[in-house]
Amino acid sequence: MYDQIKMIIDHSYDNSYGGEQQYIYYICGALIIVLAAVSLDLIYRVFSHFWRSGK
Repeated sequence: MYDQIKMIIDHSYDNSYGGEQQYIYYICGALIIVLAAVSLDLIYRVFSHFWRSGK
């Protein structure tokens, strides 16, 4: 998981700024989860609209 996040933001880990870099990783992870949830919600709403109109 660490390697995947590192590839996404292309940022090397430095011990002198470890705390700040952890916040960057946490924010990126949270944004990925939020964007995935929003995308799934939009897809569900589009398909549910078609299902309701077919009845």
